[in-house]
Amino acid sequence: MKSLVIRVSKLAHLIYLSELTNLIAQEAAKSNMLAWEKKALAEQISKSNACLALHQNQLVGYVGLIEWNAYIEISALIVKAEFRQQKIGSSLVKRIINVALERYPDKEIIILPNKISSKISLKLGFQAKAKNELAQEIWSACTNCKEVAIFPDCHCQPMIFQKGLPEPERR
Repeated sequence: MKSLVIRVSKLAHLIYLSELTNLIAQEAAKSNMLAWEKKALAEQISKSNACLALHQNQLVGYVGLIEWNAYIEISALIVKAEFRQQKIGSSLVKRIINVALERYPDKEIIILPNKISSKISLKLGFQAKAKNELAQEIWSACTNCKEVAIFPDCHCQPMIFQKGLPEPERR
């Protein structure tokens, strides 16, 4: 898609906040991802800890970063349904990996993908880990998940980025 741009977030991107919150809520209702509060998304965007995929100035995708003690987590990856299967999710993750490597060089980069995004993660150099191999702090957000009652037998498969591999290409 020629007119697609991936941008590191800035304050001006807060104009997409309501739309993004609604988009995430729809997927969270299907148990495809965690629900996100508008305030948390606004913080990611404001701190330039997110990337947005824009097509003709319309939001088509999003991904953010969460800072933990030992990790930096790639989170809230979403692409509008009508724009899926066009490698937009991969482009977003590649860009946010580069942001994470630049800003948080001493932290391990992790992702807790769903069935769809786990394919992207494997292709981009992430390796699956057992849930008990990650610090307990990572699982604190699970209380917002519809599958919390079945944890650790939920759909989340933690993955860690292998920094020794070639970095994703920059866009």
